[in-house]
Amino acid sequence: MNLAEIGNGLREARLSAGLSQAEIASIAGVSRATLNALENGRGDISSLTLLKVADLLSISLSLTPQNPTVRSRAASAIEMAAASASVSYALVLPGKQLAAALLTGTIDHQWMPHIAHFVDEQSSQMIIRVVRDVAASANVEPKKVWRNARKLADEVESANPRWKKTA
Repeated sequence: MNLAEIGNGLREARLSAGLSQAEIASIAGVSRATLNALENGRGDISSLTLLKVADLLSISLSLTPQNPTVRSRAASAIEMAAASASVSYALVLPGKQLAAALLTGTIDHQWMPHIAHFVDEQSSQMIIRVVRDVAASANVEPKKVWRNARKLADEVESANPRWKKTA
């Protein structure tokens, strides 16, 4: 396997997650130029940068998904994120409710604290997995789910910089 093959796999994973180069570069803490070079198999990319980007996109270095079945991965990522968002609350946010919120951009008032926790405290890697899995399970474009996630982040007035619009 060479850097061009790895770069192609990372580009495909990024696109399937509905993220631009600027967005994933910002999340990974690298420049867009570095990410572009990585995706195009050019430049002297450090192994740390490669691992950071691959990990964010849930890609193993063999370019196989770390969790091979979309259906089970979708359920587990969404359910894990919903459970994590519910830790501090008496009511438990159902995974179906989290998925519905990400598909519609709306949420019942009783779940607002859970959504605030999800958008502010969940790891970037988990949010990427959840968005990709919600989109795949509903057969919609990931960009639609990202748009709704940003809408929810705005609604709960998230201060997390990951929700700032990138170029």
